[in-house]
Amino acid sequence: MGMGPLLNRSFSSLSEGERKRVQIARALMTDPELLLLDEPAAGLDLGGREELVHKLGELARDEDAPPWSS
Repeated sequence: MGMGPLLNRSFSSLSEGERKRVQIARALMTDPELLLLDEPAAGLDLGGREELVHKLGELARDEDAPPWSS
């Protein structure tokens, strides 16, 4: 999720987009079978939304990701 540059910063000093990425990264630490996201891009500007959607797409395409079903 690209958290390396944020490692030594407090959560309260992060932007809204950085906070959302941290929250998603924390949720992924337990290796969940299912991840439900309720409006993950709410409050983000266009660039932040695009970055978040890109990161989520990378996660979905990861070979270790659980399979999709419809």
